[in-house]
Formats: sequence, C-alpha cells, structure tokens
Amino acid sequence: MNKYQNIIESGMVRPLSELQAAVFDLDGTVYYGNDLIPGAKETISFFREKGLRVLFATNNSGRTRSSLTRKLNRLGIECVEDDVYNSGYVAVRFVEERGLKNIYVVGSAPFKEEMAQVSNMTDEEHADTLVVGIDLEFDYEEMTRAIRAAMRADTIIYCNQDMTYLGEGGKVFPGSGAMTSVITNCSGKEPDYVVGKPFTPMFELISRNTGIPCDKMVMIGDSYGSDVGFARNAGAEAIFIGEGHDDVVSVRDVGDIPRLFE
Repeated sequence: MNKYQNIIESGMVRPLSELQAAVFDLDGTVYYGNDLIPGAKETISFFREKGLRVLFATNNSGRTRSSLTRKLNRLGIECVEDDVYNSGYVAVRFVEERGLKNIYVVGSAPFKEEMAQVSNMTDEEHADTLVVGIDLEFDYEEMTRAIRAAMRADTIIYCNQDMTYLGEGGKVFPGSGAMTSVITNCSGKEPDYVVGKPFTPMFELISRNTGIPCDKMVMIGDSYGSDVGFARNAGAEAIFIGEGHDDVVSVRDVGDIPRLFE
C-alpha cells in the first residue's frame, strides 16, 4: 500500500484538478548551495506534466531573480525570470509602489543596485526608510550604520527574519535574522513591514502577477515556520518536507511528493 494513502483518503491533499500552481522554496528544497537535491527535478516535472505552473519563492535577497533563474537553469531546472520570486524583489516593488524615498539598504551589492533603480539611496544620517536584506559582509561598522538608520527612519522594512538557512552541503548558515535581530534589539524599533515568508506580501505579488488565486496554489518547502506559515497566512495549500508536525501534509524527501497524488 502507498504509505501516503491515509493522507490522500483524509482529504489533507487537494486533488490536482483543484490546483493551478506549485510554488517551491529553493534553499533546502530544490538545492543545497550549488547541488541539486535528489528528486527535486522529477517532482517539478511531475507538476508541469499535470498542467500546473511551477513557481519558486525564496527568502534569499542576496541574489537577483535573474541570477537565481540562471542558477536553476544551470542545475537543469528550466524556468524564466517571471517564475522566480525572492524577498529582495518584493522589497523593491514594495518601496516603488509606496513611493518611499531616502533609502538606506543593508544587503548585497546586487540588491542595492536594484533598489537604486526605483528610489534614491542615502546614508544612515539621512535615511527616512531602512531596508534590510542578507549581507554576507555584515560587520561592526555596518551594524552601527544600520542601527543609526533604524533609529531615525520613519519606515523599516525587513526582507525576512529567518535566523538560519540550509546552504552548501545541507549545512546551517546564519540568515537575515542574524542582522535584523541585532538592529531591532539595539535600536528598540520593530519593523513596520516584513515582506518575505511567512508573511503574505510575496504570495500577494505572485498572485497579482500570475493571475492565480493563492487558494489555487500549493507551497512546498522544508521550513515549517517559513514555508508552511507562508501558505497558511495566504490561504494556500502546503506540503512540508520534514518530520515532527502532524498538522500538515509531510514527506521525508522532495522526491516523495508525486506519490501523494497517486
């Protein structure tokens, strides 16, 4: 007997006929660093063969959508830039749509370049808006500037608050939360907005751009708090890759997912 048969019969998995898109997390779900996770490509192909659009949603703000798209294609996952969403892209659209000005950004050089295309950048002494993404070169000097920017900013936007993520070799690395927690604690100011998972701005942007309602999507990821929370907050379905949670459809490996729908 299919070991997932009890899940199917319980109704915890909606039929594919009721879904229009499968949204995959990236780090820890599709790849570890530069290595494709076994079964990921086959599961993505399964959903495409069933007529669902496959999309990707990651909290990684350090790389642009075009960079992530190139990486996926290099790993054998065919996609275009419009299939890929990350918290940095959502933050840029968020700033642009609200007309926010005098931006101080903590983050990677590509993220800063994208932000500079939609608003004016400034230093920490003149910041009206602080935007924080992951910065692999974050040090004491940058921490000091970020805290000063936070203390004077009218608006604080965090790309996400993930404390860790799974990178090369499936090892744990500090996430954006390692920066945001310091900024919040030292400045005494909470963010006004968090645009990445598990909050809804990314899902809302995906839905708006694709025309697919959130409740017609299934989110697939390896983080219960980030990915499952993301789906539930937006009203989407969720499949969790991992163990230890009985309130969500769970599989041990990404390659097991097609068996849920047999």
